[in-house]
Amino acid sequence: SWGGWGGKLLAAVNPAIGSTWRLNPITINAWITPPEYTNLPPIMIATPAGTRHGNNVIDVPEGSVLSVHLAETGDTPVLNINGEKHTLAPDERGDFAITEAIKGGDKISLQRGWRNLGSWKIRMVSDTVPQIAFTDQPAATERKATKLAYEASDDYGVQTIVAKITPKLTLPGTTSLPAEITLATPAAKQIKRIGFEDLTASPWAGMPVEMQLVATDASGHVGTSETKTVTLPERQFLHPLARALVEERKKLLSQPDEANRDEAANIMASIARQPSSYNNDQLVLIALRSGAVRLVLNKGDDTVPEVANVLWQTAVRLEDGTVGLAQDLLRDAQRDLAAALDRNASDAEIQQLIDRMQMALARYLNELAARMAQQPAAGNDLRQAVGSQTNMLTPQDLRQMLEQMRDLSTSGSRESAREHLAQLQQLLENLRTSPPELTAEQKQQLQQLVAFRELAKVQQQVLDQTFRTTHDDSKVPTAQELNKLVEQQKGLLQKLRSLMPKKDGPSDEQLSVGETAMQGAVSALKEGTIQRATKRQSEAVTALQKTVQSMMDKMSQNTMALPGNRRTAGGEHDPFGRSSGMASDDGAEKVPDHLNAQRARVILDELQRRVGEGDRPKAERDYIERLLQRF
Repeated sequence: SWGGWGGKLLAAVNPAIGSTWRLNPITINAWITPPEYTNLPPIMIATPAGTRHGNNVIDVPEGSVLSVHLAETGDTPVLNINGEKHTLAPDERGDFAITEAIKGGDKISLQRGWRNLGSWKIRMVSDTVPQIAFTDQPAATERKATKLAYEASDDYGVQTIVAKITPKLTLPGTTSLPAEITLATPAAKQIKRIGFEDLTASPWAGMPVEMQLVATDASGHVGTSETKTVTLPERQFLHPLARALVEERKKLLSQPDEANRDEAANIMASIARQPSSYNNDQLVLIALRSGAVRLVLNKGDDTVPEVANVLWQTAVRLEDGTVGLAQDLLRDAQRDLAAALDRNASDAEIQQLIDRMQMALARYLNELAARMAQQPAAGNDLRQAVGSQTNMLTPQDLRQMLEQMRDLSTSGSRESAREHLAQLQQLLENLRTSPPELTAEQKQQLQQLVAFRELAKVQQQVLDQTFRTTHDDSKVPTAQELNKLVEQQKGLLQKLRSLMPKKDGPSDEQLSVGETAMQGAVSALKEGTIQRATKRQSEAVTALQKTVQSMMDKMSQNTMALPGNRRTAGGEHDPFGRSSGMASDDGAEKVPDHLNAQRARVILDELQRRVGEGDRPKAERDYIERLLQRF
């Protein structure tokens, strides 16, 4: 508005400005560097081409640093951050530079004397506290691990997740301070995970504790979940020596007086002197002797927790042998793979971790198979009675899931790979690795099932003998042969009546059908009408087979899962993530709907009927029996 007088007046006051400013413009480089954990790029606010974001508000993450470089000699510039002034320092070339943390405010400016070299509006963005919460109540798995389902989030990524466990009761032989267990170090913004932790070694196993999840971000902010009261799962040992050591451990932790210390030392020394009782395992021998000596010679308070740990490790060694170590290696491999998927690791690292998990899984399955081969006869009887169902999980299924996980990871579907890993973890943690302990009622049901199966087998043999009498052209059945068949059939009828329960028994309707069919077979044999006898005997075989099938289904439900069983305890999805509802269709892997399931039952009933028909060729009946074994 001054016209030409403005420039003349300015030149008169300071002639150098009017000339040098335009001929030698000031070279400014300025940028804001967010904290490294945010993974955000630097924000350039000034370059030799001029300032940037002049009219915009710049979002500056908390903890950012401002760097300014002025490539010009002369008066010292001053950096103003929301009224707080910082003088730029000259370097050996005469340039000016400064690096200063932005602690707050809404304005940044750079001045030299009265001259404003640049100004910017900023808005500080606070680093929020991580959010974390349980998505389900902590629960025990089949192998007594603690299932922890949770979700967490943070604006720049959760760095660590820890489970804080505080006992509600005190034990004189151990500390009452909270225990912290690291669950994950994902460095991810959004986390939804199901983890499994073996807490059976805790001195508080079997006792109520308070459990809280703690999430920490890179800046040190801490977020906590609600507190859950949980009874930690307690492992039951079957090996007699392992049970004895665990009992001594409990006594030491609950009352670590001299009497209990001496008793534990004596028992450990006594077991150590019987190497045949623990298969001459040198690790067990060393652990028992060292633990006993420490209890006797070291009377300090810190001895009891240390020896209690030795007792636990020795008991696990006696119970599991090398399976326990293989299981721990597999869990470690799962945990490392899950963390790598969460932090979006490189394909090479993911593939390497999958290879490691594959080797750990193979070792675990081999160790498990070797131990299960040594199971007592009772376990074999139970698997024979119930374990031939089509819902059995095989090592091939597990390996196939690993290969699917590998393919998904390679194709970039990291989230799907993570879901497959979670499903595999749930499968492995809910496997039965030994026959379930049956109640007295279940043992009686197993005996009944075996008896009915044997009865059906003998009835089939009598049917075959009766059938052969009508197809042997060389002779006519004698009265003695018919009387023998009658007596055999009567014996089967009496056996059936002795097995038939008074009430609440297996499939009373089918047993009644079988009883009626056997009575008809006895009458037909007495009359010498062999064809009618074979028909009635076939009906009896079919009724008995249906009874056995019904009992197998019922017992499988009661025992829930044998080694490798896929059934879950009432979840909406099976361990492979498929809906367990027969009529649902969620767009995932297809499962039979109600109509298909009904059709399968009809086919099964027809196969059972045909296998009981003695007039069919033996090769055909053998083939049908092989088909039925798959059911």
